[in-house]
Amino acid sequence: MKIPPWQKGDESDIVFWVSSEFRRNLSGFPFGTRLNGSKLKEISERIQNAFKAPDTIAAVDSITPRDRKLLRDASLLNGFQPGDRRLFVLDNSAWRWCTALGTEHLSICSRYAGLSVEKSLESALAWEEALEPELDFAFSLDLGYLLSDIGASGNALFHQALVFLPALGWSENRDAIFRSLMKEGYSIHGIIAGDNEEDGELFEVGTELSFGMSEEESANKFAHMLRLLVHYERKARENLDENLEFSLKDRVYRSYGLLASAERLSYHEAKEALLALIMGISLGLYDNIPEKLYELFWLTGDANIRNNGFEHPELARAGFIRESLGIDRVIGGKDV
Repeated sequence: MKIPPWQKGDESDIVFWVSSEFRRNLSGFPFGTRLNGSKLKEISERIQNAFKAPDTIAAVDSITPRDRKLLRDASLLNGFQPGDRRLFVLDNSAWRWCTALGTEHLSICSRYAGLSVEKSLESALAWEEALEPELDFAFSLDLGYLLSDIGASGNALFHQALVFLPALGWSENRDAIFRSLMKEGYSIHGIIAGDNEEDGELFEVGTELSFGMSEEESANKFAHMLRLLVHYERKARENLDENLEFSLKDRVYRSYGLLASAERLSYHEAKEALLALIMGISLGLYDNIPEKLYELFWLTGDANIRNNGFEHPELARAGFIRESLGIDRVIGGKDV
């Protein structure tokens, strides 16, 4: 299974990506957790027939462990259990995917780099509109698109974003900003990337409710919230005190040195170093493209390293990153 190349986007040193998800159920069928027997077989066949080539469609349980790991590293497929009955569909030409027969019958998703809520929505919506004539989605004039959690019904559109907020974590305002977001109906939780669990730098922010808003209103509100987060983070970066600025420079340069010289590199170490270099780009300490470094988050996972012919990822990972970023390996003044 091949993941499409990553794209470029605005504010991508802070907003790594934005995704839009339409959750849908089919009329005449029980919700996903209650599907079984002939109904499960019927809806599975109907969903598979609705997708067109060249989309890749597969039963999750039949995807090889290595490909499932690759999809997990790219945050496309999570929660696998033996006997998983879900279907997974990947658009081979764009960052669009669909998971079927989970809690809801369909989860139709699109992702774009940077602060690209409108593009993400347009891409997911195009897929949803192409599927609707084939699948007859469950809809109520009073409640909108019906979901297993009736409180989440409405346009059944949900947004998520992965944001990198290291400087905001060093300010006294972060907790107040997060509380304000949660009062507005957003969820926010930290993503552990190696050893920085306590630092609280990488966060997933998402919408929890879809009722009472049009799709455009939902997207505009989410984009506005992200622009505020970007503003607060940039202000925090501009106002670093001398000690923090020194510590940050040290972290960036140490990370570059690790990538330039390491013989063995774990996946967690790689992600930590890449995060530091992304921060270094925005502060003028390192010259590169944030999207290129973020793409290495899944390209340097064990699954993709092995797909490139290396049986020992920890030994091959550092060289893979050096080649991808054009970093020369220099030890004792000599190229090696």
